[in-house]
Amino acid sequence: MTQVKRKGSRSIKDIPKDILEQLNRGDIETANLVEWLAVDQRTLLENLLIKHDRKIYLKPVLQKIDNLKKQTVNTINEAIGIGLLEQTRLHNDCDFLPSIAANQSDLVR
Repeated sequence: MTQVKRKGSRSIKDIPKDILEQLNRGDIETANLVEWLAVDQRTLLENLLIKHDRKIYLKPVLQKIDNLKKQTVNTINEAIGIGLLEQTRLHNDCDFLPSIAANQSDLVR
């Protein structure tokens, strides 16, 4: 399957609704930084965990995000990554992280 190159929007408000929905589901890569910043990381996380039957990880990872003193794109990404690592270790889940390494979404990878 070949990926079609898209030209990303120049502002968040200009991102087509269907593109933003696909980004938040983790179905496509971001085309530029504007799209990357527009993704709702909590929604993407929830969609990813539901898709991979790991919803049990959601609440602890969201709690990690909520406990951040400063919530920026980077600190939230870090909290999600660390939270998922902790949850996979806690549940002895060796399959989840390798399975998302090839995800269509650059934010997930």
